[in-house]
Amino acid sequence: MNSLLTSRRRLAKGVAAAGIAANIVLVASACGGDSSSTASGSTGSAKKGGTITVLSAGDVDHIDPGQAYYSFSYEITYATQRPLLAYKPDSVNAVPDLAARMPTFSKDGKTVVVHIRSGVRFSPPVNRAVTSKDVKYAIERGFASSVANGYVSAYFGDLVGAPTNVPTHVPSISGIQTPNKTTLVLKLKHPEGVLIGALGLPTTAPVPPEYARKYDSKTLSDYGLHQVATGPYMIKPNAAGNINGVGYQPGKLIDLVRNPNWDAKTSWRPAYADQILFKEGFQDPTVTTRQILSGSADVNGDTPPPPAELRSITASSTEKKQLFFTPTGGSRYIGLNTRKAPFQQG
Repeated sequence: MNSLLTSRRRLAKGVAAAGIAANIVLVASACGGDSSSTASGSTGSAKKGGTITVLSAGDVDHIDPGQAYYSFSYEITYATQRPLLAYKPDSVNAVPDLAARMPTFSKDGKTVVVHIRSGVRFSPPVNRAVTSKDVKYAIERGFASSVANGYVSAYFGDLVGAPTNVPTHVPSISGIQTPNKTTLVLKLKHPEGVLIGALGLPTTAPVPPEYARKYDSKTLSDYGLHQVATGPYMIKPNAAGNINGVGYQPGKLIDLVRNPNWDAKTSWRPAYADQILFKEGFQDPTVTTRQILSGSADVNGDTPPPPAELRSITASSTEKKQLFFTPTGGSRYIGLNTRKAPFQQG
């Protein structure tokens, strides 16, 4: 399940990489931190400022947005990165995020044009405007063995020039073209019905090649520990831009703070909180549930309340107000042999 960090009172879930279900989100009756203003949201009046404390059992599978695959990893990625498309709270319909508007398709479905939104900048230490070349590189690096993205070949393998074997370096894919700084053109071998959904995946979130290439050239890329953000939040880094042991302590915490280069005018994301602190290692879902209900933490991260607690919560007129079922989306698929009728291509 991909998710979007949206307010001080809840985590609203977006589109899932696989599976369709209802997500159970438990929130504290009042979140911590001070604030001086409020904003209207789907849960009523959401306060600006302060800190959200999220309790989670495990850690992300990958801290690199180009490697992230599992649902909990997406919670971090969608808060810190801007893919071409994304999902508003309480919706499973893709809308433009880094893209200025929805992509356009040629009549034969083989050419896709995406215009990049202006005013989006990378966080320190890169501090420059995002261009279409950054999206091109982000997709290309997913094919490299040092990154080894788990889904890029499935969703972007029909790009003209996409490698059929895993290259040891970041390839240059001829089917990803950048005629100018704000235009991305994707050339496909065949029309791709899943491409719109794929443009909302983290691998389309921009990565600056001049900064990331030195990390991606290693046997195993460590760009994730030096990542830059385009979303409203970034993982807290040290002065050199390294997040390891600072904002990211594997198995212990992930500390999201404001991206100083974030411009709210470029986005529909509310991003109310000043800080989102993921505390990890909370293996007992009953303990996690009780801490949130008591107000000592704010939101459950990767573990829903156990059945016994759900029954107790729904039976309480007070506690059931703290329980939310948020929509998720995704796709189930069946593998078909496209070399045999009636499924053959070309």
